[in-house]
Amino acid sequence: MERDMSRRTFVGATAALAVSGIASRALASEGGAEEAGDASAAADGFPEGMSTGWLTDDPQRYADRGGTTLTLEQLNKIRRDMVDAAHELTASDGTTAGETWVRLATLMNTYGGGLLKAATLEEADEHLADFAEYLQNLFDDDEEAARHCLEMPWGKVFSVYEYAEASDRTVEECAAICGDLAARGLICHLARTGGDYYHHLPIYHGFWEYSVGRIYDPKENDVYVQKLIANGASGGVMTSGTPIYYSVPCDKDVVADDRVLPCNDWEEMLDRYDTICVLPCICSLTDNVSAGADVPPIGSEELKEFRNVFESEAVDGQGHHLERCLGFGEEAEYYLERGLARKISKDEAREIIQRNIDEGLVMQMGYTRNSEILCSCHSACCKVLSGYAMLGPDVFPQLPISVNCSNYLLNYDRDACIQCGACVERCPMHAISMDDTNHPAVNALCVRCGQCGLVCPVHARTLSARPAEDRLPVPDDHMDDHNRKFGFRVEHGLV
Repeated sequence: MERDMSRRTFVGATAALAVSGIASRALASEGGAEEAGDASAAADGFPEGMSTGWLTDDPQRYADRGGTTLTLEQLNKIRRDMVDAAHELTASDGTTAGETWVRLATLMNTYGGGLLKAATLEEADEHLADFAEYLQNLFDDDEEAARHCLEMPWGKVFSVYEYAEASDRTVEECAAICGDLAARGLICHLARTGGDYYHHLPIYHGFWEYSVGRIYDPKENDVYVQKLIANGASGGVMTSGTPIYYSVPCDKDVVADDRVLPCNDWEEMLDRYDTICVLPCICSLTDNVSAGADVPPIGSEELKEFRNVFESEAVDGQGHHLERCLGFGEEAEYYLERGLARKISKDEAREIIQRNIDEGLVMQMGYTRNSEILCSCHSACCKVLSGYAMLGPDVFPQLPISVNCSNYLLNYDRDACIQCGACVERCPMHAISMDDTNHPAVNALCVRCGQCGLVCPVHARTLSARPAEDRLPVPDDHMDDHNRKFGFRVEHGLV
């Protein structure tokens, strides 16, 4: 695959649909492949350390469905070529983004979904320059800190010893640098048995979430929102093959056989972790603060009952509660370190989750096997779900992300249905409407959250697990996920 990395090859939102049909082609591919379990990926040409399940015998199908055949070594070679080619660029406001900041923005754009795809190289440069200026503001113009980030190990969770080896710095220097950058939300800190570990951040789940406290400052809010969101950073996640979060059944009662798949069970996740925190929905928080609402400080008692006042969807005449998303384990510990969350007990977590379900929200986990994130979302406020809705039921299903946004199928018993319309009113994606025969019909925006089944009085709507041969294996952790998404973008000409 010949690629001139001195110029980034971006495509526009419409051109990005060059991957259109990938999902349908993959689903129409020859079936019957046996599930291969967690066979070693490296032996079959897959990224090292990433389990590939049933797709081990078909690398191209794996790549088409949202995976990648590129190893971390190959991805880092591509990253290096891109970063080395970076140079000064002009941002949308006419200011100049310096080379160090463009190099940093180029690297961070290779994690996860990255920036919105642009129609021309000139527009792509402008988007990258805006992201560079966002990072420069986030780093408080600390160019030395930016250079530190660039010299750290790429595409992996690393210790200070690995950083020292990569940079020729002392372990003590590396520990001080990592501690400082993690405290500022510029790299992620993982407190583990045996030592501290760190990794670079993508735009989502990363800079957007870990620096959200800055939006309370009007000057910071302008840069935070305009440079990152208004210039379309969220657009890249729609063409990254797999979602940031995937929906899981809101309740066991809506699952046909009452058996929830592993890595799809919020109750199991709640039982697994001792450290739990609750934080405001970042998307809703940003909307409210940006619009001038008097939002209480993050982590405060006053935030507990604050509702989303800038939301078209009303719950009992009000918006959804703002404090509703949960972090667990290492994720929770880092949120608490950053002062972005409130520590809670398992009992309070269960109460919050149940309230979220009662408010008709979609339960979404981070797209990893060991997820430590449980978002409670609605298309009226969530940047991910509203992105699906903006694409619409005709475009959204053309992208692999639509196949991978849930591991479930929605079943409908037409004979049992009493045509009450409760499911139409409840659907957080507005994906259900009454057809010409006054029966509920669902469109392709359905994310199989199970909310419609929860309110169906005759159990005519249930969820069942997609066949094992039709479920893409989930990466182990966030860095595996960020690398997979970048690999997919590379292999489909989206970066």
